[in-house]
Amino acid sequence: MRAVVFAMVPSTPWTDGAFAVLLAALREGNAAVDVTGVLTRHQDRAVGVVEGDDDDVSDRLAQLQADPRYGAVRVLSSETSRRRVFPEWAAAYQQADPLLHGDEDVADLLTAPLDADPVLLARRGEALLTWFRAHPRAPLSAQHHTDSTSEPVRVVNVAIEVLHETGIEDCSLELVADVASISLDELVVLFPTRPDLVRAMIERWAGALSGPLLPIAAELGAVAYLLALVRAHAEQPALMRLVASTLSTSTSSTQPGGEYFRAMYSGFKAVIRDALEDDVRAGREPATMDAERGAQQLLALFDGLRVQALLEPGLDMVDAFDRATARTRRGWSEPYEQHDPFRQLIAGVRP
Repeated sequence: MRAVVFAMVPSTPWTDGAFAVLLAALREGNAAVDVTGVLTRHQDRAVGVVEGDDDDVSDRLAQLQADPRYGAVRVLSSETSRRRVFPEWAAAYQQADPLLHGDEDVADLLTAPLDADPVLLARRGEALLTWFRAHPRAPLSAQHHTDSTSEPVRVVNVAIEVLHETGIEDCSLELVADVASISLDELVVLFPTRPDLVRAMIERWAGALSGPLLPIAAELGAVAYLLALVRAHAEQPALMRLVASTLSTSTSSTQPGGEYFRAMYSGFKAVIRDALEDDVRAGREPATMDAERGAQQLLALFDGLRVQALLEPGLDMVDAFDRATARTRRGWSEPYEQHDPFRQLIAGVRP
């Protein structure tokens, strides 16, 4: 097993949309050859890790170096490892977390010139790998520089860690408080009920997945964005289980958090609907497609496949979503004809 730290510098500055597409392509390419890793970006430099069997990692690096989309790809350090740091991630994305910049060598790796002494660069690369080994869940609880390192943020990060270790049923407020080294009373001041904590976890966790990919919607369209999001969610079944656990609450008008979960879903649907309207204006989708109905169809596929993947381990969500949306998009170009086999059946007409 080998872990390689590399840097990427584009020939022209990345737009957010171009970088989002690049991240999705990196994730897809890594998954195809059983390589995992992480990528972080600071302005017009990206630094990442690829890990896996020696030959697979070498072949993948050669692919990256030959692909002009990734700019100049430079290997900084390489070491053998006994196990993967990111076994669940084809390519996790680490936001510019203040903690990441708190390590001087790591901060220099992201900001200092890359024409420095190779020995120095290798040391910085090793520091990055060491940092990720100490913070394996960091991509799930990534902080923006605008975030405070407040107690609620810390507790949410701890809750995500606990959920990974215990599962949803055993992720209690008492256990989170214990792991966070605070009293239950202190936790309840921050998050009065379990749904309040779950809401904060979903916001932070799902945001860490969707935020970096959202520019794909403007760059390539709503379907491409959702496809990239399906890939990201497929690697995080714990998040899918957490979201599924809110369904009962979300459909109730009396349960705490129900209104908020419904508003959260409505907001996501609005993002997809607005993206489809932009697709029509840009000519990516036909004018015969109604954006509201189109959003309903795409989210039926997206949500349905996430639930199905929980009940059917091994389901290839990415392939299933790609196939289903290909047929759905063809249907948007055709006149709608009501098909009601039940009415035909009771009328004695064979469908």
